[in-house]
Amino acid sequence: MKDTQTVSDLKVKALAIYAYLYSCKSDKDGKTMKDIITDLGKMGISCDKRILNGEIMQLNRFLYRLKNNTDDNFSEESDDNVIVRKAGARNKYTYHFNGNSSYVPDFGKSTDLDIGELRFLYDAVLSADFMTEEMVNGLCEKIKDTAANDSENYFIKHTDFNGRNRYHTNDKVLQWADELCKVISENKIVMKGKADYGEADNYESGGNKPKVLTTVTFEYGNLNSDGVLEYKGTHNVLPIALVFNRGYYYIVSLKVDSDELHPFRLDRIMSIQRQTLPLKKLTAVQKSKIDEYNTRDNQVLLTGVSMWDGPSMNIILKFRKKLIGDIFDRYGKNVIIKESEDDWYTADVRDTSVNALIAWVFQFDADMQILAPTSLIDKYKETLNKVIALYS
Repeated sequence: MKDTQTVSDLKVKALAIYAYLYSCKSDKDGKTMKDIITDLGKMGISCDKRILNGEIMQLNRFLYRLKNNTDDNFSEESDDNVIVRKAGARNKYTYHFNGNSSYVPDFGKSTDLDIGELRFLYDAVLSADFMTEEMVNGLCEKIKDTAANDSENYFIKHTDFNGRNRYHTNDKVLQWADELCKVISENKIVMKGKADYGEADNYESGGNKPKVLTTVTFEYGNLNSDGVLEYKGTHNVLPIALVFNRGYYYIVSLKVDSDELHPFRLDRIMSIQRQTLPLKKLTAVQKSKIDEYNTRDNQVLLTGVSMWDGPSMNIILKFRKKLIGDIFDRYGKNVIIKESEDDWYTADVRDTSVNALIAWVFQFDADMQILAPTSLIDKYKETLNKVIALYS
């Protein structure tokens, strides 16, 4: 019985050593024997420094045998071992988990990020225009820390970390995003009629406890010539959706005192305070506006939001063949494009950002034309005349 217990203890210890060093795989300095003994001791695993190295080598031998069905040609000093021992300062050895070893057991799909995925994450951080310099640096360091062993060295050596030359100063953006996501989630429960008695702050006290929505009142600002956010006004809104588009976070909201949906940029919000609004006070028109937004088609969703979003409209665009890719980029692959005449094509699309669309069409000079609706054509002509007047 005693021998069986000893074998069982050795298996548990080997598994604990493997799990511990695996969890420390991002530590470039590795772990000393003292580190391993101390940390495993906290988990109730007793280790003896006189035989710990031998136990680690036995673990390597077992993993080698697991892969090869034999331990012939196994070497304790092989660089391909799962646990690698390296000579450290003052002749002290450190132990490292070798994620690139061919003997690492396949316990399921790896969660490690490869070089391309790390690069994508890094570039996504750089392209988020709402971030402050401190936020960018902090997140980029975390991304680098997710790389393991040689992958990290490759990533650091071959990545340009100077791709950002502008930063915002509002460091509350992620705090606002967190708070507004909570409000949106709470309100969805209330509006679907699934909130239980006494849940959160969605009910008033007394009586039949009518359902109450959470609104937010926030101070909103604009940047002055020094790049400092200055107070512009206060808005009381019902948050509908948090949207990330073209480098910025927007909160699409219903203005409580009107039927208007409007996007507000999170990096322009200076403060947020929760308020309440009884669900029964939401008008039929306001409810329809919310439903209309939540059921928008893919074309409108792809064009995103801007500070100038308005009602969705059907638009016919005429453009040269070389701009087909630009149409797909803005409106998605499902848009129907028809050949009109030699080198010219048309597309029926839907959009909500009139001013943004005008600016987008303008960049293509005489290679794109708005055919409908008339109201948008008139708006485009009006904008062009204002621009011409500036240079007259």
